[in-house]
Amino acid sequence: MHLSEQKSALRESIKIRMDRISKKDRDAEERSLLKRIKVLLGNEPKTIAAFVPLTDEVDIRPLLTELLAAGWKLFLPRFEGGKLAFRQAEKITGLTPGQFGIPEPSLSSPLL
Repeated sequence: MHLSEQKSALRESIKIRMDRISKKDRDAEERSLLKRIKVLLGNEPKTIAAFVPLTDEVDIRPLLTELLAAGWKLFLPRFEGGKLAFRQAEKITGLTPGQFGIPEPSLSSPLL
């Protein structure tokens, strides 16, 4: 099986499992995951590159908001001229949907 077929099969398997989880259980799992990620990141503010999740992905926005409030520098992907660039985001709210409808920092934001 080709790598792209393996990835598609894995995505479908994950989607099937996620569809079977109740909203309450999924929310609890997301909170638990975000707590574990925060522990791994540590407390000292750093620079981090992340993403704004799509509807079927773990919602990491609460963690990103918390990191920004604690003084972290956050860079998010933005498509520019057919290429992926990372630009600084000062906050999670107010991002503009980009080429693929994914919220992105503005073109005037600092480049990573």
